[in-house]
Amino acid sequence: MHLEATPSYFYGAERVAGALRDHLVNPHALVVLREPVSRAISFFTYQKVRLRFPADYPIEDYLAAADALGPDEFLDPENEKYMAFRGGCYADYLPAWLDTLGAARMHVIDFEQLVEDPATTLRTTATALGLDPSAFPADALSSENRTTGFKSKSFQRVALAGNDRLEKLLRRHPDAKRKLRAFYYRLNGQKTEEPISAAVRAELAARYTEPNARLADQLADAGIQRPQWLTADACGQAS
Repeated sequence: MHLEATPSYFYGAERVAGALRDHLVNPHALVVLREPVSRAISFFTYQKVRLRFPADYPIEDYLAAADALGPDEFLDPENEKYMAFRGGCYADYLPAWLDTLGAARMHVIDFEQLVEDPATTLRTTATALGLDPSAFPADALSSENRTTGFKSKSFQRVALAGNDRLEKLLRRHPDAKRKLRAFYYRLNGQKTEEPISAAVRAELAARYTEPNARLADQLADAGIQRPQWLTADACGQAS
């Protein structure tokens, strides 16, 4: 059995889902859905941590720049950094996965539930896949790719370049990667929190009303349980 975790695969829709179907035996896909406003803000913060935007770049300007891009421009990998809003429109991508793999091989996980109760989520998901939950290593529940701020921009630039250059090697040695990451965080890491106004949060929530409603219908039609945030949001009770 082969397991692979790359969030951006989801946006490949029928191309990626079709490749899995054509080249793997009985592939299953796990999709972790986070409340989209929180996801958009986290994504924007992550792009700053990756030094793709200045630290003082306002999210209002960022959203305007992203809105100016057309569908074809989003095919350019360089513009992936503008996927904060578009990436949370899950209803634009899920149907292709359902049509290609079928509802029985699509597993939707609530991000908030995963964070609050990772052990239960792991056990439930593994069982649904026919795997033994006890066979997973103790660190299977550890957090990866956390968005962490930095003290020194120069040090961060060097660290990012080194990580990108050694990524393939580090993936083959996950324990060494975790130790290096933890060491770096102790040296140069610090908490980061993007100041987002209530007005921007409300604007984002309004933008997601229509795609969230479509997503709720798609999941219901497929017989897939909706995340808790979507149950409230689709009914207009939460943002």
